[in-house]
Amino acid sequence: MTAINAVAAALATAFLTLALTWPLARRLAALGLVDEPNHRSMHTATVPRGGGAGIVVATTAVTIAAVGLGLDGWAIATLGASLGLSAVGFVDDRYNLAATPRLLAQLMVAAVAVLMINDDSLDTMRSWPFLPAAIIATVWVVGCCNAVNFMDGIGAITGLHMVVFGTHLLIVGYDDELVRVPAALAIGSAVGFLYWNSYRNKVFLGDGGAYFIGASFALLVVLSSIRTATPLIAAAPFAVYAADTATAFIRRVVRGEQLNEGHREHVYQRLVLQGRRHLPVAEFTALCSAACGGAAIAVDRGILDVAAGVALVIAVLGLYLSAPHWLPRRIGSE
Repeated sequence: MTAINAVAAALATAFLTLALTWPLARRLAALGLVDEPNHRSMHTATVPRGGGAGIVVATTAVTIAAVGLGLDGWAIATLGASLGLSAVGFVDDRYNLAATPRLLAQLMVAAVAVLMINDDSLDTMRSWPFLPAAIIATVWVVGCCNAVNFMDGIGAITGLHMVVFGTHLLIVGYDDELVRVPAALAIGSAVGFLYWNSYRNKVFLGDGGAYFIGASFALLVVLSSIRTATPLIAAAPFAVYAADTATAFIRRVVRGEQLNEGHREHVYQRLVLQGRRHLPVAEFTALCSAACGGAAIAVDRGILDVAAGVALVIAVLGLYLSAPHWLPRRIGSE
């Protein structure tokens, strides 16, 4: 599939997401998919939480059409895996699954996805022992789904990160249409979703949307890391999400808190609670993720050596994690 066709597909995804997000969210809200404010929430009113359905439907429709127009059929397989994890999320949105069955369902679907991708035609084995690689990839997919869900707590943060993640994978995986085209579609769907999630402030992504996005990018990183780039290069912009999620988890363990309860320990949440508006905080977080991705691309292109690239990523993570202590509150304040 040519670059021009990929751009056309991305535009189609953007328009479809824009058109479908609000009607689908309203329909799902009537079925009970709403987000009620609680002690973890950054909002104070009931909001439809099925906004991710527009992304899922638009991406699915355009991917199927693209395969019909010549895109490698393996795109349907990776899409199916993302849809499987999205289904777990939508069930959780509706019925509030307990943590253990939810995690088991995620692991089973992710494991099937990883096993499915292990095909000689995809050149996925390389020199890596299959079992350790499969276990790491499965944990990676589940981790990404949950990290995206955990970090989706303020307006625009996930949409902006979809642009960052998609652009990064578009660059490092440009030579592979199985990475290039889905990455372009992710950017397109982000643009359509941001209108409703940021500009209009009408909908939330919901677990179903978050799991779909997390799984899609996780699987694209797996594909990219075995076909066009090294794993750390492909996964670099996820470093901020990983660091924020990990540090919040560690703080809660140290305090002896219940890990399956909502909280406000993430850096972006603390920044908002200090008085900054959602959009500037989301932009700051996305900028840090983009900087990590930029450092990785610079290493991949030979502009920086590995040590310098790693040092730059660590410096960015340090700035982000310490932001509640130094970022001026007047930036984006009410």
